[in-house]
Amino acid sequence: IATDGKYVYLGGSFSSVELGYVAVAGGSLQTLRPGTGQASSVVAVGGAVYYIDSTDGAIHGIAAPP
Repeated sequence: IATDGKYVYLGGSFSSVELGYVAVAGGSLQTLRPGTGQASSVVAVGGAVYYIDSTDGAIHGIAAPP
């Protein structure tokens, strides 16, 4: 789990969501990265979200939502 002050990012396996986010103020879970793997060690910095993907063990980065 990580936050950038605007969103909270959740790694794990939520149905078909590998990496999700929700507004800090609350709301519904949104998909940032779909998949059936499991994202862990989530970090948000500099307009991007980085995580370790359980399917390949690699560190991946994806742009944070606007």
